[in-house]
Amino acid sequence: MEDIIKNTKFPVLLLYVLLLKNDDEECCNILKYFLKYHLEIYLKLNMSKLIKLLKEKDSSIKLLKNFNKLLINQINLLNKIKKIKNKFNKNRFWYKNVNKQIEYLVDLDNKFKSIFECNKNLNFFHYRLEYIKKETDIMFFTNELYFRLSKVYKLFGYSFFKNHKILITTELDFFDLDYVNKVNYVSYIFFKIEYYLSRYIYLFKLYKYNQHDIELFLSDVKPLDIIPDNFDSEIDYQEII
Repeated sequence: MEDIIKNTKFPVLLLYVLLLKNDDEECCNILKYFLKYHLEIYLKLNMSKLIKLLKEKDSSIKLLKNFNKLLINQINLLNKIKKIKNKFNKNRFWYKNVNKQIEYLVDLDNKFKSIFECNKNLNFFHYRLEYIKKETDIMFFTNELYFRLSKVYKLFGYSFFKNHKILITTELDFFDLDYVNKVNYVSYIFFKIEYYLSRYIYLFKLYKYNQHDIELFLSDVKPLDIIPDNFDSEIDYQEII
């Protein structure tokens, strides 16, 4: 049955016939095969007509509704990720699969936080500078702040800051700030980048997990031995799409 559904030239017509002729449990499996091999066609079907066709086959109707939730979630996530593409324009990144994309973002996040000496207690480098009073220490840590800031600029590139509307400063402007505002500016940079990176990692992981749920959903199919009768004669294809 799987091969028949997979290779048919008239998938909607075949689906119509099989759903009419089989019980609820068998229809669940038929639907999963159809979704597995003809997802693009499924997206064009009239859902109300399809559910009406199932009539009192509650498990099949529930299956379709559950699948639609997964599909809607995935489409929404994909739309959000497409918006990221316009901001995070690293070409090689978008040629990677989702697992490699997550690895890349996590590695980037680790490199970013290592610049700020992040530890398990979230005691970042710039936090420790807020209460420094000694002039010689202030001079040393001002240079250290700019050194780390420069590494962050280099790690992400100018377009990242521009696309995310994160304010950047020149070396001259940075050193013109008083010490407190230097620390505040570095804190601002840190939290802005941390926000976007954590959001991106979350979205890509969510997309991966949802994709896994869809694949799991479609893989859980019991073998079917039903061989359909002739189904290409009296049914109007346009009536069910």
